[in-house]
Amino acid sequence: MLTQYFNADEIFEMAEQIERNGAKFYRRAAEQVTSPDGSELLLNLAVMEDVHEKTFILAGVGPLKSPGMARYMKNNVPGILVPDEIIDRMTAAGKPWAEIPKEELTKEDKSARSQAWRETGIQICIDLIRELREVEGVAGVHIMAIEWEEAVKPIAEGAGLLPRPVLEPITA
Repeated sequence: MLTQYFNADEIFEMAEQIERNGAKFYRRAAEQVTSPDGSELLLNLAVMEDVHEKTFILAGVGPLKSPGMARYMKNNVPGILVPDEIIDRMTAAGKPWAEIPKEELTKEDKSARSQAWRETGIQICIDLIRELREVEGVAGVHIMAIEWEEAVKPIAEGAGLLPRPVLEPITA
């Protein structure tokens, strides 16, 4: 038995090659099929592959203000994905205050904890944007800082999105 091992880059390259060859495969298969329904199905799949290759994604990201916000969004907002690792990272940011009983937290403690959570939420957002910039098909990001607009600039700067590129005018 021959065992072949592939690293992640090789697997992604194979997947991309399959995607690039998909439309061509379906068109050739449609030529070989004698059933009009089968041929139509294969040609529709070819068109879907063509469209997929030309589709660009605008990913939505938003900074989290606290572990509670992260849990709420995960559990109550349809379509939002907040992995447990993100919630754990947000929780860890408040660890210095975790051992203090709630009733003993001073106003300064609460403010410092909130600031630590917010800084972590901004950094998580920056990290996500950096990762998304490497994903083929992602054409950009929409930073959704709900009721926290002042977080947009540090996120954009930290993710390398500012200054915005200057586009050359198109001449005819």
